[in-house]
Amino acid sequence: MACPYFDPVRPRTIGIGAPGAMLPLGDDWVGLCRATTGQPWEPDQASLATLCNLGYARGFCQRFPAHEGPDAVRFTMVQPPHEPADLASAPSEEPLGTRTS
Repeated sequence: MACPYFDPVRPRTIGIGAPGAMLPLGDDWVGLCRATTGQPWEPDQASLATLCNLGYARGFCQRFPAHEGPDAVRFTMVQPPHEPADLASAPSEEPLGTRTS
């Protein structure tokens, strides 16, 4: 459930820890924030780790738009194994006050 405004560009290299298979995008990514139309921004490492790659940044990220909309985007595979990838996505909103960090 990455941030809906995060545009992943390449896997993020992390020197320690296990691979990010349990992360929403299957790995930790470096990319661009597209929350402000026409002004892409490259997030710092702390934002990538806690906001962009994980989503639900409303109220925690100063670039996240104040208007209503999804807080994250969920992805799932919708095809049988060994066939070309077919992804489905759905916007997700976190109930106010449920994130603690």
